[in-house]
Amino acid sequence: MNTCPCCSEPLLRHAQRGRIYWFCPHCHQEMPNLSTLILANSQAAVLTSADNSRPKPQVLSYAGF
Repeated sequence: MNTCPCCSEPLLRHAQRGRIYWFCPHCHQEMPNLSTLILANSQAAVLTSADNSRPKPQVLSYAGF
């Protein structure tokens, strides 16, 4: 279940103008889905660390040419 990061109340899923968002009825605010953001950030971190583990090609610089 998705909960509000401010008050920990359950969030309501809303659809309006072709988009889906979360709304807190207690705070009367649109709220981010933090579980989705955390998952996306962790997946991006895994992809970034996988790219960093590959050896980088060495680039030689020839100054003065």
